[in-house]
Formats: sequence, structure tokens, C-alpha cells
Amino acid sequence: MSSNKFLIHTFLLILISFSSMAQLPNKIIGIYLSAKDFTEQKISFQINTNAVKKIKPNNEFRNKYFIIILNGKKTKIETKIIFAFMTRDSSRYRIIENSYYKILHISSQITLYKKVTQMPFNGRTNVTPYYFSENIGSELQSLTKNKLLRKYNLTEIQKQAFIKKFQFNTDLVEIDKCSNKPLLLTYLN
Repeated sequence: MSSNKFLIHTFLLILISFSSMAQLPNKIIGIYLSAKDFTEQKISFQINTNAVKKIKPNNEFRNKYFIIILNGKKTKIETKIIFAFMTRDSSRYRIIENSYYKILHISSQITLYKKVTQMPFNGRTNVTPYYFSENIGSELQSLTKNKLLRKYNLTEIQKQAFIKKFQFNTDLVEIDKCSNKPLLLTYLN
């Protein structure tokens, strides 16, 4: 009897683990093939046209291609040639080496990202990995206070205010309630 309870508990834990995994949104409505296309909002494949009926990543988080149903035929587009995609809720994701990065904020000073990861439930607290780039097409770097202080030329007073305001790296993505923009931007001006 106790072995049956153990099996049931194990099965429930496995179900909880799978349901708690981060999932890539499957309601993709558009694909950008380059940083220039993204900046100009030129969508290469878009759902709301008559030709494209469906866009979906194949085997989320390990995909080598996206499947696009175009004029009734399946077309495979290699993930490595896709720069970014947009979902039905207007979220945008950048793809780098088969990893997905949700674009949190774009400005002339900085672009902020959150990595979309597949993490099974293991009872540990996970820290969300955040990244930044100077512009939408430039290389991603992990978002840390030290990297930002090295990257941006701040005066000594600005540096001290920055260090005082952002005690932890996760504080760097805090949103200003008035402007609805990251507080970080006020320190990078």
C-alpha cells in the first residue's frame, strides 16, 4: 500500500515539474529575419496575411527550425536565420543560438532582455537571467552592475547614486511606476 502511495506522489511530482516548466509562447504571429527588419518593423512572415496560417517552433528549446504553414504547405525556416519573432500578446523575442530572449525594453541607450529557460521544478529558487545590449542588433551581455558601470561613462557622483540605488543585479530591471520604463534609464543619461 505504501509503495502505491509513493508511486502516486512521484507521478504527481513529475506532473507538477512538467507543468512548471517555462514554455515558449506558441502563439507566434510574425518573424523578423534581421535586426534591420526588426528596427523597421518589417515582418517577413506574418499570420494575419492570407498566405501564412500558422507559425510554430519545432520542439521548443531544442529547435533547429520553425514550421510555417504557407499557402497550405509546410515550410521549414532554420532558426539560425531568424532574428526575432512576435507573439499574439505583442511580446517580442530575440533568438541567439537556439535560445530565446524576451525583449523587455528598447531605448536608444540600452535594450533589456530576459532569457526564456526550461527549468524543471527541483525545489530550488531560480534567479531569472537578465541581459542587455547597446542596441537591438548588438551582442548580449549579462546584466550586472559592474558590466553597466564599465560600459557606460558615468561621473563619480552618478556611479555612487547608481550603486546605492541598485543593490542587487535583479534590481536593474525595476520599472519606474510613473514613466513605465526601467529606472536604470535615469542613471544612463
